[in-house]
Amino acid sequence: MVEISSDDVMRAQVNLDVVTLLLIIALAAVPDESAQLAREARTLLKERKLTAARAKAERCTARDPKATRCWLVLTHALTLESKPAQARAAFERYLALVPRPTLRADHHIPANY
Repeated sequence: MVEISSDDVMRAQVNLDVVTLLLIIALAAVPDESAQLAREARTLLKERKLTAARAKAERCTARDPKATRCWLVLTHALTLESKPAQARAAFERYLALVPRPTLRADHHIPANY
């Protein structure tokens, strides 16, 4: 039978805490590719390079389908390219991902609202 002392448990917990902290630091250093793609797409939109901007935004949505910024910049690109049906579909995806505030049953809305 192996005996484990409380000191062994404490050392293991400290080691686990250190490993967890190092992992958090390492993950924070990893660049967010979808954020970078969205920034690049917005820059291309400002330069009026619409086809390139749309392609970058589409790559962004493919890379991270849950990134709202990707869907919003894609909506903007498609709107500027005069593609309303596609822009609407992209905007609907954006809206589906954005958290919506909920009103409680006891929530009071002021009369002067």
